[in-house]
Amino acid sequence: MRTLATLPGGVIDLALVGDRIVWSDGAGGYPCPGHVWAQSLRTGRRTQLYGAKGTCSGTYDNPPVGLVFDGSRALWGLSMFGNTEYSYTFFVASVDDPTPRGIDELLVPTDGGSGQPLATAGARGTLVYFAACLLYDSCSSGHSSGSIRRVSGRSFVQLVLVGGVGVLAVSPRTLAAVSNGVHHPAEASSAPAWSPDGRTIAFSRGGEIYTVGADGTALRRLTSTKRLESAPDWSPDGRQIAVAAATAAGAPSMVYLIDVATGVARLLGPGWAPAWTPDGSAIAVVRVVDTRWEISLVDPVDGASARVTFRDDQVNDLSWSPDGTRLGFAAQDGLFTIARTGGDATKVLGGPYWSVDWAPGGNSLLGGTESAYDQEGNTHLTILAVRPDGTGAQWISRTDSIANDSDPAWSPDGMQIVFVSDRLLGWPALFLANADDGSKQRLLVPGDRPKPAVFASFYNVSNGRHLADVTLVDNKHQSVAVSDRVGAMMLVSGKQYEFKLFNPRNGRLLRTVPAPRSPTSLSVSGSIVVFNGGRTIFALDARTGKISALAQANIAPKRLWIEGRRVAWAEVGSTRSRIRALVLP
Repeated sequence: MRTLATLPGGVIDLALVGDRIVWSDGAGGYPCPGHVWAQSLRTGRRTQLYGAKGTCSGTYDNPPVGLVFDGSRALWGLSMFGNTEYSYTFFVASVDDPTPRGIDELLVPTDGGSGQPLATAGARGTLVYFAACLLYDSCSSGHSSGSIRRVSGRSFVQLVLVGGVGVLAVSPRTLAAVSNGVHHPAEASSAPAWSPDGRTIAFSRGGEIYTVGADGTALRRLTSTKRLESAPDWSPDGRQIAVAAATAAGAPSMVYLIDVATGVARLLGPGWAPAWTPDGSAIAVVRVVDTRWEISLVDPVDGASARVTFRDDQVNDLSWSPDGTRLGFAAQDGLFTIARTGGDATKVLGGPYWSVDWAPGGNSLLGGTESAYDQEGNTHLTILAVRPDGTGAQWISRTDSIANDSDPAWSPDGMQIVFVSDRLLGWPALFLANADDGSKQRLLVPGDRPKPAVFASFYNVSNGRHLADVTLVDNKHQSVAVSDRVGAMMLVSGKQYEFKLFNPRNGRLLRTVPAPRSPTSLSVSGSIVVFNGGRTIFALDARTGKISALAQANIAPKRLWIEGRRVAWAEVGSTRSRIRALVLP
């Protein structure tokens, strides 16, 4: 074990690739609240990549964060606080060209993402980051949709659109994206839809599709897959159900057609919120195309599609008028209708709206929206009915209750509505009510407590090609590392820490290994995983599951890396920091 470098002061982030290290600090004040440095371990030559005197504009409020390195280029983020949003700018600089250049800027609403860390990752020759809030409204509503992007020259290449990322890891060929703190839907029910004869209701539960009789009997699990299925919609003849499905949270959504009699599914194409036309000739779906929202009509036989409209604001749900001439859609900016042939949309009410259902008689729309339930302006999900011209709006669910009511759907005879509510124990369940005023509400299918889960996806880092997905229920994610052979995830279930090792090419679980102590830093090279528990540094052989102690650090490592046979780590003190290393036996 030897010391590779001694660095002045405290260190925020460190990275090592090859014979070079980079680090960031919070030293200094206005106009440079921090620095980024690079140093050659072979020659000792140090290069300042950010924070040199006379190069800072004073625009940014905080030190550099999310620093990663690919052997020659460094990537980091700087933030600036505004009245209603944070501005995050990603910068890149290289040892050969130390002038920092901004390559991308993200605007994060203060009410939805001010505390979000920047998800970045680096490996030899590769720098990637997560562009959160690609759709501004998705962040303000508590989500973090966006895209994973790879640095290319002085710009970036978009690899894949995802629903949210907590942390990234990358190797020269493989990318791992983990959604952190997501909850598996467990027995929570959502998106109910009536069969054409009014006898059966289909709904999503635990990522699968179920049916239940309108009287609450004959509960049946229709599908049993590894996909997360939602938003069922019946074909007019009642023989098929169109659903939106993804292989993992954040993965691209696809539309499948499920045979009601057999449960067999057929892939139709990309999209979500499917809605059959009343004559059964087409299915309307929502898609994201070049960061804009597209509503398209898809042929249920051959999957051919035709665009109805393009929108800048997020579209959440679709429903047809009974005569099939107009399509209602719920969007972030309101409730709308549009002709089947396209053209200008008619705004019914201002938004946001999460769901929509057209009444069987065509004279009313049900919308799931938000409203304030107290004088402090706290909001909850509520349901209202309104005429297609925007008049006669009437609340169906109570507006003075903290409970959330959503996903309303009219029965075919127009007498009842089915909807989702968390009014019992706080977990979403299915309820029925009278359609005219929401009275006589009664429980149809109870809900249950969701379970914590972790969702991970693996991609080819050069082109964004999807490789595999992993879903782990009853776990919380702590850290992730990836090589071209092994995807390593550090998890905690209850009080027990453990490692789950996967083949990143197909998502197959290789083995589960209990952690000897509470681990923190994690890195992998080939089949060797290194981690630390307190001051002790360990190696885990993914081929055998054997763990061995490698060394005892003077200070618990803040960062840990393995590249080839060399293991390096940072020991960060209050006045100085050291980079230390050893070579595996």
